Amino acid sequence: MEYRSPLPDEQIGNRVSRRGFLRLAAGTLGVASAAVLVACGGRRTAGGQDAIIQITPDNKLEPASVSIVQAASVVWTNVSKDTHAISVRPVSGQTMPAPMALNPVPGATPQPQSADSGDIPSGGSWSYTFFVPGDYRYSDTKDQSLSGTITVIA
Repeated sequence: MEYRSPLPDEQIGNRVSRRGFLRLAAGTLGVASAAVLVACGGRRTAGGQDAIIQITPDNKLEPASVSIVQAASVVWTNVSKDTHAISVRPVSGQTMPAPMALNPVPGATPQPQSADSGDIPSGGSWSYTFFVPGDYRYSDTKDQSLSGTITVIA
């Protein structure tokens, strides 16, 4: 009669076979990766996605106002036939850092500044990532009647 361990073939005593180790490592890596993504929060709006503001064919903004979480992006998409240019400014004296990587160089301090898209041609888009919570106004520098607000939630 042959002795059979009650443990799976991959693990016998304190030793783990190569196949067992690889299975364990792959599973652990998958769980750890998922945990990191959840902990980072990714780029999420209050609804769970980056916000998209569309410049419509009849030159309106839809939606004009959005709420996003910190480190999320707003994407302006121009589906009108005209060229537009978006300017973003913090409201009531807030400062806004320049866009930066989600993993900046340790010790790097972003410089406060506003954001300007430059020309967004028909069919084009422009994205800006917000790292500082607060209220922001944006407007089309080519048509000041096109404006809206962005609320960034910590």
